[in-house]
Amino acid sequence: MYQNEVREALGAAEKAFGPVTLLVNNAGVWETRPAAEVDLAHYEKLFHVNVRGPVLCMAEFARRVGSAGGRIVNISSGAARASMPGAGLYSGTKAALEGITRGFAADLGPKGVTVNVVAPGLTETDMLKAGLPDEVKKHMIGNTALGRLGAPEDIADVVAFLCSDDSRWITGQFLDANGGLRF
Repeated sequence: MYQNEVREALGAAEKAFGPVTLLVNNAGVWETRPAAEVDLAHYEKLFHVNVRGPVLCMAEFARRVGSAGGRIVNISSGAARASMPGAGLYSGTKAALEGITRGFAADLGPKGVTVNVVAPGLTETDMLKAGLPDEVKKHMIGNTALGRLGAPEDIADVVAFLCSDDSRWITGQFLDANGGLRF
């Protein structure tokens, strides 16, 4: 994702819907490799999607946001704080996004923009189905207080809350939406 593409996307959204006041960065690439197999292409792929894309979108949003303020929600992962073998680089991208979120919250607060992170736990997505072995899923479900995988709607409801006026006093925060997962 490049800066011109981001400008065009936000411009098209403004043309269709009016001033942009909400941004949810939900793109993500999950790809595991042991540390000895990490190379530049792997690094660039993960950081390009998981960090660079959200940063460029937030920066363009910051340039466009008006006096009414707005909301930014970045989707991270519990892996930012509790990684597993082979997922160090992925975890690093999500940890970077969480740190950037806190800094952008400080920058954008005076403009009336809140910036937060939702860190989903195990959620029934194509990425989860493709990237996590069944035995690992079963183990993690067993360590979840609610005893199940999350549904996309579980995460969407948390994001909707953070996009609402009810969350006006919450910024720079990390909200785990993981059913009580204990690592």
